[in-house]
Order: sequence, then structure tokens, then C-alpha cells
Amino acid sequence: MQAVSPNLLDVWRKVGELADRQKQKAYAVGGCVRDSLLGVRTRDVDIVVEGEVFPLAKALEKQWGNPLIMHKRFGTASLGAFENRLRLDIAMARTEHYSSPGALPMVHSSDLPEDLVRRDISINAIAVSLNKSTFGRIIDPCGGLNDLKSRTIRAMHERSFHDDPTRIFRAVRYGFRYGFDLEFNTRRWLREAIRSSVMRAVSDDRWDREWTLLVEEESPYGVIRELSRLGALEEFGVSPETVKKSRRAFYVLSCAGGKKWGYNYLSAAWWLACLNPQRLSRRTEAAVARLVHEAPLLKNAVARLGRNPMLGDLAGALKPFEWETVHYVLNLEENSALRKLLERYVNEWCAVNLWVTGDDLRRFGLPPGPRYRKLLDAVREAVATGTIASGRVFELRYLKSLIAL
Repeated sequence: MQAVSPNLLDVWRKVGELADRQKQKAYAVGGCVRDSLLGVRTRDVDIVVEGEVFPLAKALEKQWGNPLIMHKRFGTASLGAFENRLRLDIAMARTEHYSSPGALPMVHSSDLPEDLVRRDISINAIAVSLNKSTFGRIIDPCGGLNDLKSRTIRAMHERSFHDDPTRIFRAVRYGFRYGFDLEFNTRRWLREAIRSSVMRAVSDDRWDREWTLLVEEESPYGVIRELSRLGALEEFGVSPETVKKSRRAFYVLSCAGGKKWGYNYLSAAWWLACLNPQRLSRRTEAAVARLVHEAPLLKNAVARLGRNPMLGDLAGALKPFEWETVHYVLNLEENSALRKLLERYVNEWCAVNLWVTGDDLRRFGLPPGPRYRKLLDAVREAVATGTIASGRVFELRYLKSLIAL
């Protein structure tokens, strides 16, 4: 277990100790095992126990003091962010039965091997024993370790994508995330599922989640392009031409900081709006409506500044608007002058990370108030325009000179 981070290893040991007290078998499974074996950091800790899940979940809640959320229908429980911001999900080992394609599954208690076999792809079907007597033992009944070595995405069975069509998105996402290839039969089964129109059976709310996860990937355009090649996006009314047009937008997003700023639900919402405004859930529709409402207000605010405004004035005009609204206009705007101003704001103003904070102003004896923001924005503009160098010493010196004025 040399690839496992010390923080995650410590959590696994503590879970194993509590499982021993409950006389239960506990295993780490899924993404945290996969990513650990690949040497990738993970924040999601998935635990499977054989038998009743809630005694162990309540014991973990008591030990760590985190609020417990129980989902009795599926035999699962979740603990919010705890040690080192890891998130813990606990589930009973189970089998699943799908009454129809795209339906939520009916679940039944099982043992670990059956639980692993019912999963989506082989690299997510690797488990690690957490009980003290067998700690660190790897259980791999589905050949996931070999697929990790051969860099392969392999579905567990030919009905996998019919049972849960959202696995189509996940298979392609994992392929691009890790640089893995779809195994021959897996690609064939995936195409067959798409041609059978099973994707229509999944609710828009569930697709919302998949789009959100997709936009959060390091290479979202590559995932969308591959899904388009496979024919998966036709169900959303998205043509290959539309996908090609979106390439520049994804490029701008990556240049603007992408993961540094973080994509949230609204980001996925406006991508859905760009690609197909007709297919939106009510929740997404509300988010998109907000963007559509704010976009002309943002354009007018920037237009009032003239052709070559000061960077600070531009930032002040854009301050009331959400980050997603800025990008929504930036990526869809045909006016090149407006687009250049927004790119300047994103790439110059937003890219600056100040070393000084309001705490420094408080230490200088300034009472908290609106002047804090004005002074810090002035320092940010000085750094962004090259008037001063970035760094705590330079920023503090400049801040003192502003206060003395």
C-alpha cells in the first residue's frame, strides 16, 4: 500500500478499527482505491461493509463528530468533509436489479464479490480490506489491476450501459482523465446502448449531474468531442458542428484558470444552455434564466466605460456579476472589442493573487469599512498593470503609500 497517502491510510486504519469493534468486514472500494493505485490524490473515500451499514456509520459519526446523512433505501450513509477535507461514503455490500433501462436500481444485501461485479467498470471494482487481520489485502475479482496496467476502460458486462446510461458519460470521462482507451467490446456495447435510445430514459436532473462532472474535468472539450463522435450527444440535440464551435469557449476557460477558480453548478448550466437550451431541468432552467437576464446588463456596464478603460474601472464594473456570467458573455459574444475587454479582466485582474489582506489594513489601524476594498483593489490593479511587482514586501510598501495619501 505504498501508493496510498498517509492521510488516507490513517482514515482507512481508523475505519478498520471501528469495523472490528462492530464485528463487521469493511473495505475501501471504487475511486479512492483506483486513484491511490494510480498515484492520484483523492478526497472521496468509499467504504463497503458486509451487513448492516448504520452501526458502523453511527460509530464513525460519534468518533469524528461529523453530521451523518443516511439513505435507507439504498443502504448508504455519508459523512461530510472531515479529516484533511476527505469525504466519507459508506454502503452495504449489495446487488442491484434494474426494472428498466435508466431506472434507479432495486438493491439487496450481498457479499463483497457480488458488490464488485455489479459496478460500472473494472478499475472501479477493486477493493482493499480494512480489518486489522487482513489490512491492505487487495481484492480484484474483475481484473481491474490488469486494466490499470494496460490503461483500459472495460465495462463489466454487455448490459452495463443499458442498465445505467449515465455510465456512457462516465466511461468516456475516465478515459480522458487518465489517458485510457475504451476496450473493444466496451466501445461496441456503448455504441449499441446509444443507438437503442436508452439515454432518453434518464431524468434531466441525473443528466445535470453528469454535465456538471464533465465540465469539472481537466479536458472537458475532449470528453464532449468523443461523446459526439460516439453519437451520445444527439440525444441532447447537439450536432457535431455545435461541438466544434464550442472548442474556443473551452480553450478560454482553460486559459482563465479553470480548476483554480472551480466550476460549480451554474457553469454546467450555461454549457447546457449553449449546447441545447431546449433540454433543461427546472433547476437548470432557473440558473440559465439568471445568466440570460444578467448578460445584457453586463454588456451595458462594460460599454459605458468606453473603448480603453482603466483595468480597475473595468473590474469595478464587473464586480456585481457572477464569474459564470462573465464567461457566458465572453464565450458567446461576437463583438471582438467587448470580448477583448473581458479577456483582459479574466487574464490580468482575476489572475492576480494578492499577498496582502484586510488583516494587514487592520494592523495599520484602519477601521473595517468600504475603504478596505478600494485599497486592496488599488494594489491588485498595480500588480496587474506591472506598476509594482507581486510579493508581500512590494504590496505592503505600496499599501502604506496609499494609506498615507
